[in-house]
Amino acid sequence: MKTLLFIMMLAATLQAKAGDNDTLRINKPGNVTIITGDSLQKIIVRGREGDPDYVYRNTIQLVDSNYVSNVSINKDRWDLSVGVGKKRDDGSWPAEIELHVGVGSALFLDKQQGVHLKDQSSYEIFTELTANTFLNRQRKDWLSFGLGLVWNHYYASKDFRFYKDANGDTQIGRYAEGQTPKSSHVKTFGYTGSILYHHMFDRKWGLGAGMYAQKNFSSRVKVKYKEEGKTMKESEKHANVNKSMFGWMGVVYTPAIDLYVKYSPEYVLSGDGAKFKTITVGFRF
Repeated sequence: MKTLLFIMMLAATLQAKAGDNDTLRINKPGNVTIITGDSLQKIIVRGREGDPDYVYRNTIQLVDSNYVSNVSINKDRWDLSVGVGKKRDDGSWPAEIELHVGVGSALFLDKQQGVHLKDQSSYEIFTELTANTFLNRQRKDWLSFGLGLVWNHYYASKDFRFYKDANGDTQIGRYAEGQTPKSSHVKTFGYTGSILYHHMFDRKWGLGAGMYAQKNFSSRVKVKYKEEGKTMKESEKHANVNKSMFGWMGVVYTPAIDLYVKYSPEYVLSGDGAKFKTITVGFRF
């Protein structure tokens, strides 16, 4: 009896509030849950045709003899996204804009002899807005175009430091006699952009692959050490890094968190500076 009453109330609510432009149609729902109480009726639909990750909720509550209806779609997804374009009759969007944040660890490749770097401590942080264009209504395939900001930190090994030589190139060498090493790194700041193709195998697993570019417009050499019992700090602008870099990027979608990898065939430092390349592996939120 409660189920019948709920269906009648839901139909009445939709008739009273829904026109041709806001009617919601869910084709082939995967799982439907109906919860009834003395003053609360709730319906939850999980999955639909072509989109097993779809979640629809409708709550009808009796307040002072009036019914209050609350609707949410995909509320439990951890997505910072905004729909773009004309909304379809099934509630989906043909495109969307998402915000991503990535944190990764840089591993060094193709190092010049005598270049001593610390893999575990070197890292990057980036934030990126992506415009996603879906290639089918099931949202299993899409192209993304991203633009954002990126920070990189490259650390020298414990007993070594970065320094700028007489020609302005950044090199790696030992500390001076009497100096106790603390840390030394090159940091960069710049723009980043990406173009990726994505495919989801099911609701939880998928892959993305494409290219990225990075434009560095700020860099600095930083050194910290102890001398005669005092902590000394050195900082020099213009580390003479490669201002324009490009490479390949991949994303792995998992049930828990997204993973990403970036590789660039470009050397980080330009000119006659210390030679090394990087591959970055990390998490993307």
